[in-house]
Amino acid sequence: MSRHFRQAKILEVIEKTPIYTQDEIAVFLKASGFKITQATVSRDIKDLGLIKIPYGDKLRYTRDVDKSVMLNKIKDIFKTAMVSYEQVGNTIVLKTLNGMAHAASAMIEQLNHCGIVGCIAGIDTVFVIVREVEDGQGLIQIIEQIITD
Repeated sequence: MSRHFRQAKILEVIEKTPIYTQDEIAVFLKASGFKITQATVSRDIKDLGLIKIPYGDKLRYTRDVDKSVMLNKIKDIFKTAMVSYEQVGNTIVLKTLNGMAHAASAMIEQLNHCGIVGCIAGIDTVFVIVREVEDGQGLIQIIEQIITD
């Protein structure tokens, strides 16, 4: 599996679960089917700009506070993940590579587009609900811009 898939999985787990060590990341990745080494995990942490912040009496991994760097990483993952997209009324349906819907959903949510009501991500599909059809058209334009950048 590619570096983008692996890094998307890392982002997914640190968003949902307090992760305190590189070993915990390695265990999660191996359980998800990745063949990795400690050096790979270390490089991914650096590439993703992950930092440790206080969480209770421990330090957990999180995204770097420099959101512009992180947004660029997520955009790269988004571009890799996207297969197709379509607007149906006030819903945008995004089709992704298998296992990448959560990463694509994270990118959409990072946009903070005022017309987005919410996102629902499965394994390879994301449903984005927008308030008005016009909001969807605007979101499609943003998606196209991200993909062609």
